Amino acid sequence: MGEVLGLSWGGVDLHQSCIQVSQQLSTYGEITHPKSKAGIRAIFIDATTAAHLEKWERLQAIELLKLGIKQNDSTPVCCSDKGGWFNVQNYQGGGGHGGRKGASTV
Repeated sequence: MGEVLGLSWGGVDLHQSCIQVSQQLSTYGEITHPKSKAGIRAIFIDATTAAHLEKWERLQAIELLKLGIKQNDSTPVCCSDKGGWFNVQNYQGGGGHGGRKGASTV
């Protein structure tokens, strides 16, 4: 979960259909390196996933501008409703909802 929530647009290359995993969002809300060298890697994505991410990037940029925030390479792909990193504590624990305790909106 931390690698997904720690992904910023700088790690997404839609032209090469590749996501570079090089950081994660810790349970304390800090950006850290993956736990091992194997955690730093490239993940190739299919055309459908790339198209969804491209659409999300455009939509997110529009919504962030409404908040006065300009999207850039350091912008989280999955951002909070204020444009920053999610509170990871909302995603810890059980409950049968993929570990998610509370809902967050983008």
